Amino acid sequence: MRRPVRGRRRAGKAEASADGKSETSSSTTTSETFESTTGDSRDEAAQAKEEEALEKKLRLQLDTLKQLPKASRYARHRIPIVEKCLSILSVRKRTRNQESQLEKLLSRLDIL
Repeated sequence: MRRPVRGRRRAGKAEASADGKSETSSSTTTSETFESTTGDSRDEAAQAKEEEALEKKLRLQLDTLKQLPKASRYARHRIPIVEKCLSILSVRKRTRNQESQLEKLLSRLDIL
């Protein structure tokens, strides 16, 4: 059995500074911060493309599920989940609650 290596710091943990105050170390680098502030329009465009691709996958899956027999438990379970994902994706300005709900639904579908 392996023993944990001592002396290594973990990113994001609170560390005590020389004056006794607690500081939180950040795992983001300056280049990541710079990209996030200057590339907002690129990020939005990339996110829009990802959402379009996801919506296309969901619509294809919905069409496939609707071709299954009406009595299929699998289809009856997954169709409402796919429809809920599509309804959340149609909202452009989503709340954090909607984002987390979308993530959970997509993980249930094994799409994310």
